[in-house]
Amino acid sequence: MNIFVKAAIITTFVFLTGVIFGLWLSEERVSQLEGEINNMNEEIQDTNLQFMISDVLENNLSCKYLEKQALLLADKATTLGREVEKYEDVKKLSDKGLMDLKKRYVSMLIQDWLMVEKIKKNCGSNYVTVLYFYQRYKCGDCANQGTVLTYLREKSDGQMMVYPIDKDTPLYLVSLLMEMYNVTTFPSIVVNGKTIHGFIDADNLTEIICNQTENITLCRS
Repeated sequence: MNIFVKAAIITTFVFLTGVIFGLWLSEERVSQLEGEINNMNEEIQDTNLQFMISDVLENNLSCKYLEKQALLLADKATTLGREVEKYEDVKKLSDKGLMDLKKRYVSMLIQDWLMVEKIKKNCGSNYVTVLYFYQRYKCGDCANQGTVLTYLREKSDGQMMVYPIDKDTPLYLVSLLMEMYNVTTFPSIVVNGKTIHGFIDADNLTEIICNQTENITLCRS
């Protein structure tokens, strides 16, 4: 066999082996992410059950405990979101695989947001909750808005919780929230129930947040 043909065969074999191995690693990591999302759902459901038990027995839960749980879950959700975005960017998975993972992630985010809203109502917590509606394509300001929100979230020392919702996620809950908050343009954000259409910079967003809630780290810096 011609040496060049042999070289071509070996090169092709190595390439295909690398591709198959890369896809296998991607699928395995996605399974891990699905497990982490399922674990978060269980933690959220467990906290909600504690709320129900507290209501039935008329025995208030420790707000410090609940607030600690909210912070831990928010950090986990942020980490998971970054991992999901990685797979969207590199497109190592089929569209269906990505969409199934995204649906589970967004559903979990909405459940987490509802739980934090419940904690705010029952404990009078000073958390700032932000629903961030965006679309991945044909939205020049969406990436910039995401950067602003990440910056303010880190600056708030955990008192600002951001829930990024891809408007193209095929979940009825996403459509319902968009209708409830009159979200028609992207990016749009909902800060403590107040809808802001279009891009807003860090200074103006900080002013809006601090007009609503003064006693947070973000407003004292």
